[in-house]
Amino acid sequence: MKEALVKHLKVTRWLHEYSASIQPILGEPIHEMGGVSIDLSKDNPIVQLRPEQHTHDLQNCVSELAQKNKGKFGYGGYAEDRSFYAVSPLFKNADSNRTIHLGIDVWLPAGTPLFSPLAGEIYGSQMNTNPLDYGGTIITKHNLLGIEFFLLFGHLSKDSIESVSIGQMIDPKQKIAELGDTNENGGWPPHLHLQCIIDMQNHKHDYPGLCMTQKSTEFLYNCPDPFIFLQPPS
Repeated sequence: MKEALVKHLKVTRWLHEYSASIQPILGEPIHEMGGVSIDLSKDNPIVQLRPEQHTHDLQNCVSELAQKNKGKFGYGGYAEDRSFYAVSPLFKNADSNRTIHLGIDVWLPAGTPLFSPLAGEIYGSQMNTNPLDYGGTIITKHNLLGIEFFLLFGHLSKDSIESVSIGQMIDPKQKIAELGDTNENGGWPPHLHLQCIIDMQNHKHDYPGLCMTQKSTEFLYNCPDPFIFLQPPS
């Protein structure tokens, strides 16, 4: 655990010291686009999803919360404890109940372009096709001044996966993907799941986006808050 904390502090310190080098993943800072933080945690009484209408209810909930917060679209969810994942055996089964969200969700339409925030390479890319999985997934690897970390882009279009290759070098501001629709993004309302990962722990084309409460400290050390890639400090 101590080693994970040291790595966490090293990466987060580097990101803030060299934040001027980071380009916003959406092409411009999220606040300038009208994005507002929304709460999808288990403590928000508005978040009531019927299993048979999960996608429809979640889209309505996201839209309502963004409008309530006077924004054009919603984002958020890092380290949030969310109960609605219980609809899927992928997250809740006899062995585990994963509810702690390890990334940030950005609720934007299918086809929204995404850009690399830094120089790097394509590390992993595949369609994760289980119901309510990531759907189209791309993982980029970045190594700057000896500091290595990864970014996971989830819920992408199938065309995005077919347009990149493992080991492909990417430049800052280079378009690398587009958001997928419900038929190709795992069955979710269109959105980006963005996750920063320090140690891929033998994963290649995906990495858990949720963890159990009992393991949240360990996983959150390994997955720092990725908000800086959406809103680099000016």
